[in-house]
Amino acid sequence: MQSVKMNGQAVTPQYELGKSAMRIDLSQPLLPGEAIDFELAYATQVPTRSVTYGYDQFGFFNNILTLPNFYPIIPVYDDEGWSVEAAPGWGDAVFSDTALYQVNVTAPADQVVVTSGVCDRAGHDTTTVWHCVSGPMRDFMIAMSSAYGMSSQMVDGTRINSYYLKKDADEAQTSLETTVDAVKSYSQRIGPYPFSELDLAETPTTALGIEYPGLVVLAQDLYEGGQTTQEGATAHEVAHQWWYSLVGDNQVDDPWLDEAFTQFTTALYYLDRYGPNGFDGYVQQGLVSRYDRVKDTEDDKRGDLPVAAYSPRQYGAIVYGKDALFFNALYEKMGDEKFNRFMQTYFEQYRYGIAYVNDLLAAAEMQLDKKTVEELYQEWIATP
Repeated sequence: MQSVKMNGQAVTPQYELGKSAMRIDLSQPLLPGEAIDFELAYATQVPTRSVTYGYDQFGFFNNILTLPNFYPIIPVYDDEGWSVEAAPGWGDAVFSDTALYQVNVTAPADQVVVTSGVCDRAGHDTTTVWHCVSGPMRDFMIAMSSAYGMSSQMVDGTRINSYYLKKDADEAQTSLETTVDAVKSYSQRIGPYPFSELDLAETPTTALGIEYPGLVVLAQDLYEGGQTTQEGATAHEVAHQWWYSLVGDNQVDDPWLDEAFTQFTTALYYLDRYGPNGFDGYVQQGLVSRYDRVKDTEDDKRGDLPVAAYSPRQYGAIVYGKDALFFNALYEKMGDEKFNRFMQTYFEQYRYGIAYVNDLLAAAEMQLDKKTVEELYQEWIATP
């Protein structure tokens, strides 16, 4: 950190959690309706070699620069106080409130810039300035490359933009078509996608894909011909636009609210696109087979633990498999129509906000009796 100013005056912050958290004490409490301005000047070194943790989501690899979470963020304050903790190197790292963003990006003129929100641009000889703004979003992501090609398609008033390395144009078209169908499915079942754009970007991440508000990144490996996981990964990350971007939760402490719900929502995409056989196939391959990796072994754990309580192997099997089967069990008990109403109620109540475990269970109990919901929760989530 080079400098910190509060209302124009230099201040000296305190650092915590190995300097990953910065604390500034106010001389007077900030009252409701009052505002305070902070100015922070800082620089960072972007990795150019693969690192052990973090899925290589932040760095410059293969002529693609990706900058998630590149700026200081105010942590969530809830009934447990300030949510300040160091996330492990797997799973999602950010728990944040919704905000509005106005971001200016100055980049070399040959760069194609992809961001959360929407941008216009102005050329200045060898550089271009991108002026970007967002609607209510939980964080802000930037990716850029001189090698990106782009294609677009409109769906229900939203422009879906696909950014890809030009050699991968055919595979990028497949992901674009998946995204269009997924947005149609989730908008009808849950609630409308509210923004004017949704971007997909091919990046070198070692995860299959990662979600950001208004922007989904997909691994370069998925763009190699014949990848059977491409469709499922794309539909999963698009579903995060509802479960994470719009309805937030503590992804570090309650990852099942985010990932397990998204994993099962992806099964509904397969139902809408391919019918009951497609749905059953995804449930077996995407949920049951995942859980089978640890079922009845010493690696099997209850499903409501923080990310750090699982090894990477356990995390994938339990959160994406076992926990997602809780939602499948709810779906079997409720049926399609009531499950849609459950999702719609949950979405309408907590859109742009943050939901917790009891909030989700309460929404489910509006469509299914409390005793059954509790029994399913104990069976799939609360029991090792």
